[in-house]
Amino acid sequence: MNKISVIVPFYNADSTLDRCIKSILRQTYKDFELLLIDDGSCDDSREVAEKYTYIDRRVKYFLKENGGVSSARNYGMERAAGEFIQFIDADDYIEPEMLETLHTLITSENADVAICNHTHPCIANYIGTRTIDTTTKEGLLAFYQNTFAALLPWNKMWKRSVICEKFDESTGFCEDDLFCLSNMSGVRKIATTEKVLYNYYVAPYTSLDEASCIIKMAKAPDFWQTKNTFWYMRRKLLEASKKCLAKHRPADEIDDFAYIRIFDFVPVEIVLLGAWDVDEYGLTREMQNIFAEEDFHKSLQIKEKYGVHFTAYEPDGRDEKVAEFVHLSLRAVRDIRDNGKALKPFFVVLNLFAAMFTKASEAPDTLDFLAKAALDMRTLSTAEAKYAAELLCCTAKLAA
Repeated sequence: MNKISVIVPFYNADSTLDRCIKSILRQTYKDFELLLIDDGSCDDSREVAEKYTYIDRRVKYFLKENGGVSSARNYGMERAAGEFIQFIDADDYIEPEMLETLHTLITSENADVAICNHTHPCIANYIGTRTIDTTTKEGLLAFYQNTFAALLPWNKMWKRSVICEKFDESTGFCEDDLFCLSNMSGVRKIATTEKVLYNYYVAPYTSLDEASCIIKMAKAPDFWQTKNTFWYMRRKLLEASKKCLAKHRPADEIDDFAYIRIFDFVPVEIVLLGAWDVDEYGLTREMQNIFAEEDFHKSLQIKEKYGVHFTAYEPDGRDEKVAEFVHLSLRAVRDIRDNGKALKPFFVVLNLFAAMFTKASEAPDTLDFLAKAALDMRTLSTAEAKYAAELLCCTAKLAA
């Protein structure tokens, strides 16, 4: 058996760390080491962690000066002895078969990365069960557009040998996205499973002081004026993304990948904030600002090579259309959430965008997700497209 290095960074996590550690020690796969990286906690986390070093010889505790989660993950990788690397956050917990399932997947498929599904109140891994050849632009683009599969660090097992770059310790947002981009040069195959093996913890929302960054953003007054929201923070990483991509992609492909994120953080932001009942007026203003940004327009211009053309509107007409788009998107996100509908909210929002803001050629290249969404709206070939079409139809009837 090949040893897995499980790296758990933590800071003041005494309320959840014990559950996390227990879930790892209960794994059906036994040949692993557990590195607990204390990022300068000032609560009782140290006591929780240290007791397990006496209970199980696989557990190792490290104390370091506070430097953030990226610093702690890098610290753990520097001390890891395993052939495979698995990150787990201290407030989450995993299913007993997670390590065994991912290890079997990565070895049997001769893959470099194995990915599982996860629980989350807002997002899901839509990539399903498949293998992806990431040596081609088509394969890598298909993977990278699966935003929630590509973005997250903790639903992946990495072959240690393909990790050539550390986490960017200067970045506090989407550092996992940059880590993924930086290390794709050595990744030739990704294997995924639709099994839900990772449990993402969301603390009960009792006050803004204790809320997650998503809830704080959704509840903050006038948040759209700050330009410190998801889309704008991701845009700030545009040049860093290009530098990562330049290490392993041809120059003429860099913009294709870099600007995917500039586009897809629109539906991402709507889904994340919408699920926490963001103020509709605020989100409308936010999206109207984004739709006027040059980088957003460039992200759409790039998609023209896939046969998708953005419908130009004058500013006043565009703002009105954006307001309708946000209203329908929020209605969909909350309906799916509140009624437990088996629909993917990210793709419903994408379908609404495609119907309201694009025109597609007769045979768009569905390698691009927006092109596929436009075709799906024409053919109504998915449940998400049918749902989006019904929303639009009802709105049209009311307007008439």
